[in-house]
Amino acid sequence: MMFTKLNKKVLWIIGAACVVLFVLMYLLPTTIEEGGDVVECEQGLFETTVTTIGQIEATETIDITIPDALRDRRTRIWGIKIVDMVAEGTKVKKGDFVASLDPTEVDSELKSVLEQLDQLQNSFESACLDSSLRLSGYRDVILSAKDQLADKEIKVEQSKYESKAYQRQAQIEYEKALREVGKKERDLTRQRIRLEVGIRRIEDDIKFRNERLNKLKELKDGLKIFAPSDGMVIYGKNLWEGGRKFKIGDEVNRYNPNVASLPNLKSLVSQSFVQEVDIKHVKVGQKVKIKVDAFPEVLFTGKVLKMANIGQKIPGKQMNGFSVTIELDPFNEDLFPGMTSNNSIITGSWVDALYIPREALFGNDSLKFVYQKRGFSITKQIVVTGGENETYFRIVKGLNKGDRLLLNKPADISDIETNEL
Repeated sequence: MMFTKLNKKVLWIIGAACVVLFVLMYLLPTTIEEGGDVVECEQGLFETTVTTIGQIEATETIDITIPDALRDRRTRIWGIKIVDMVAEGTKVKKGDFVASLDPTEVDSELKSVLEQLDQLQNSFESACLDSSLRLSGYRDVILSAKDQLADKEIKVEQSKYESKAYQRQAQIEYEKALREVGKKERDLTRQRIRLEVGIRRIEDDIKFRNERLNKLKELKDGLKIFAPSDGMVIYGKNLWEGGRKFKIGDEVNRYNPNVASLPNLKSLVSQSFVQEVDIKHVKVGQKVKIKVDAFPEVLFTGKVLKMANIGQKIPGKQMNGFSVTIELDPFNEDLFPGMTSNNSIITGSWVDALYIPREALFGNDSLKFVYQKRGFSITKQIVVTGGENETYFRIVKGLNKGDRLLLNKPADISDIETNEL
């Protein structure tokens, strides 16, 4: 009898322990010991974002350009190679050295122009002497013709005592001499003009060569380039080489004149592209969270400053997008143009939202559901979402805070009950 009572007592203890164990397994939240396959529905601040990768640029820059003389066509030098540059990122003061250009072609042109000027000066002197001699000869011919004209005029005066035929002959010879004087004077005028034009051309050529000489000298003096103000040197872009930055040995010219620039580091933006499918969510003024590779522990902030109205091909990708400019808020770290930024544009924000990890949501665009764990049972719970970001989905309907969800689809779902909304 005592053995039977003892057995019943043991059975009651075992039964009670099983009930307690069942209750504990049902009520206590699943922890990491379950292999991380179960998560809870959380509640709090939820933000939807559109992420982009951008490049930091300055909105205000002072360009460091080629010498003005190199832009002048009179130099007849179309491009000069860079032979030296300070390291990019160097902080300079106004007047500090930035770069130097190759003087070889300038020196060659200077020598050539000086030789041309020497030849032209000799030509000018010869032309002036020749003109003086030629015009002097023409004046002597005119004086001789005028003497003959005067002689013919006397004969006309004397012929009035002669016969009509003689008078007529004298008059004809006078008129012929008069025409000859006129012809000689016109020849003199034409010759003077021709000689003056020749001399003027030489003078113009000398003037042009002197102007060219002065420009070449000015260019020679400007081959060393100095900073126009204080700042940090950022290399210019070689437009003929796909927009890569200049390096020593590259050629600069009037069509590609910006050797470097001094950006205003307190006025920076991130230039980025948003894909076509996401641009409808982006608006001017939206807040942006910004991470920069150079400062992985720092979160920068900003806002959408402007957006392009027309899409274009995204550089380096086989897709179209829209250019978006993000203005950075004031900061303390030294951000530099050219740094890469990871931008999260906040397109929506809810202070007290329910949200779950992306891995816990299943289904498609028309039907979304989760696998909810309740103790030892699993149910298929239909849910309604209202936005997403890279990590979570926002839940509008179907779940409560603390509900436990599976991250993986169960192996056997044939007997799982579905809870409708």
